[in-house]
Amino acid sequence: MLKARKEALENALRQRLVGIREQELQYYTNTARNIGNQAAVISGLAYSGIRYHYLLERQHNYQQSMGDSLAECLFLSLLSVTLGCSLQTIFVSMLVALLGPQLALRGPDGSLRDAVEGMHQWNSVIIALFMTSLILLQLSAFSLMCVRDTRGCDT
Repeated sequence: MLKARKEALENALRQRLVGIREQELQYYTNTARNIGNQAAVISGLAYSGIRYHYLLERQHNYQQSMGDSLAECLFLSLLSVTLGCSLQTIFVSMLVALLGPQLALRGPDGSLRDAVEGMHQWNSVIIALFMTSLILLQLSAFSLMCVRDTRGCDT
């Protein structure tokens, strides 16, 4: 009787632990998806900045005789690196959101714990990439102010 009660308690504990792991799996999946969506917005902003510079060069009141300044090259370089970082964030977050739950569902015994631990580690990478792209976007905005100040643009 005592052994049966002990096994029942252990089984209930395992079921609660699996429930907690499932909640962690949902949390990390949702976090990866949300950060991926925000990284897509940042990559769109970076592309818009590159496109804005391209259109700005073709305006009549834009001073093309000055040539490319260092601030202008820095602006375009920062936007390009921002675009690359944010696209990498989208790719990694997509893989984590797709492959983590797949490992938990289709893997061998104990794979739920492995999937949650792996998603925890990869979410740290996703957050680092996202923050890097966000900081680079802010730096490119500051360099745009320098470009507009040195070029004397009206728009």
